[in-house]
Amino acid sequence: MVVSIALNVIIAVLVLVRQSRIRPVRRQLHLGVPIVLGAIGLVQFLDFTNSHHVSSGTFWSVVAATVLGAGILGVVRALTVRIWTSGAWVVRQGAPITMVLWVLSLALHLTTWVGVSGANASGLETTTFLLYVALTLSAQAYVVNRRAQPLYEALGPDAGQRLKINFGTGPIDLRTFFGGGVPTGGASSATPSYDSSIIDVEVVDDDDPPELRR
Repeated sequence: MVVSIALNVIIAVLVLVRQSRIRPVRRQLHLGVPIVLGAIGLVQFLDFTNSHHVSSGTFWSVVAATVLGAGILGVVRALTVRIWTSGAWVVRQGAPITMVLWVLSLALHLTTWVGVSGANASGLETTTFLLYVALTLSAQAYVVNRRAQPLYEALGPDAGQRLKINFGTGPIDLRTFFGGGVPTGGASSATPSYDSSIIDVEVVDDDDPPELRR
């Protein structure tokens, strides 16, 4: 139980930190983190219900409350997230009201099932925490992604791409490309000039877009 509580606290802090930062909105919805958290949370929940003999009514009450609470609060929070364009990206950042709603939603979930020990369900608020976070993150991410689509359409089809490669024309000198040396048959010059034979590569990572300014 202590390990589970510590893990929940760490996850909550990480979620709040990520929500407060300026981060890119992927053009295609990506739910990698919620899926991992949800899988862990589901295993914890099922293991708890098997070992504590939770009644059927309590089981489905927990499921319904977790799903509905996570979904509704996730949608509400998503409508308060600020989104704008930066370079070829759409980025987002949680507004102060978003952070307040996050704290309230987590606190609400953690206090919902306190005191239900009579149903052999003491500890449900902790056991279902990761599952709740996964569901509410998914709901928020979906709505934010839908809000970002008109901005991406305005930026064009190439916006939000992770990797862009532009090949110049002309023969490629391997010493120039790999070692930055002087092309074959020529001497170094004091005045730098543009060499169209060099491959111009721009790498854009989802977690670190090139420009993050309003």
